[in-house]
Amino acid sequence: MRHSAIRELGFVAAVILAATSFACQWAAAQAVPAVPTPVPVAPAGGIDPSKLPDVQGIHLGMPPQEVMAKLKVLYPSVNQGIGTTVFYTKFHGSSDPAWQSNMKGATDPCIAGNKNSCPDNFNMLFSAPPNKQVAVFMERAFLFEQGKLPTLDNIEAALIQKYGTNPVHFGPNLGWAYDEQGRPLVLAPAAQQLKVQCAGNMMEPSGSAETVAQANAGGGDVAVGPPVTQASIDQMMRNTCRTGVAVYVGVSVSGPLVIGLDVKISENSEDTRDYLAMEQYLANMAATQKQQQIKHDQGIAAPKL
Repeated sequence: MRHSAIRELGFVAAVILAATSFACQWAAAQAVPAVPTPVPVAPAGGIDPSKLPDVQGIHLGMPPQEVMAKLKVLYPSVNQGIGTTVFYTKFHGSSDPAWQSNMKGATDPCIAGNKNSCPDNFNMLFSAPPNKQVAVFMERAFLFEQGKLPTLDNIEAALIQKYGTNPVHFGPNLGWAYDEQGRPLVLAPAAQQLKVQCAGNMMEPSGSAETVAQANAGGGDVAVGPPVTQASIDQMMRNTCRTGVAVYVGVSVSGPLVIGLDVKISENSEDTRDYLAMEQYLANMAATQKQQQIKHDQGIAAPKL
């Protein structure tokens, strides 16, 4: 019963903390400029994770193996619902192996002291093949222990120290926008507000299978989509969330005190490149399979008439 109650509290906390952030992201997703921006080009030499923002030392741009090692330390397996879980997905109808698409960490540091619950949940999303897999999104939503709630001023000071000066303010919530080398983006105020709200607006697929065998048995989660055309790319690139690196922190307050945080960071430029590469890969795979089927059908001798 206690663990069930903990999971329920965690769910309620996540809903409360995410409400304002979700509303802001929805607004950002609707921002469609008239002229499409170019598909972002990766920095020379590739992404350097150390230059990109992090949550608990886990940086955007890190490969799954590095993230897993850190996540298991932060969220060790203790009992059901507490620990680190890896999820897999694969391309439907493909012989390609399943890949680690997303990870989740869950803990509750208040359990040991038999105190009121203070759940801490961490979600990760990785880019899909065929490009090299890296972390493109992470979110940590957690509640502070009762009796140890920090002030809003202290939280804002700590966030500014971590993510940089001159954040965008949305009431108690804060946001930052960077380029792919970790440099703050300098945009017009309205554009800056929209850009930071892009944290978490991702296109990569996530899986639900907890083992490779489950992913294979399910036939794959990712199917071939519509053909990638210049028109479809232009339409996609009219969305301001298809470029840049964003941090958005939802702050849940009670008077001058902070109850909890919902921190979201995402590498939207990397997400866009990898999504397009995945879609093109799937289209090529489908075309190859079609040609193989045609050759197979042509090789079948006509029956005697």
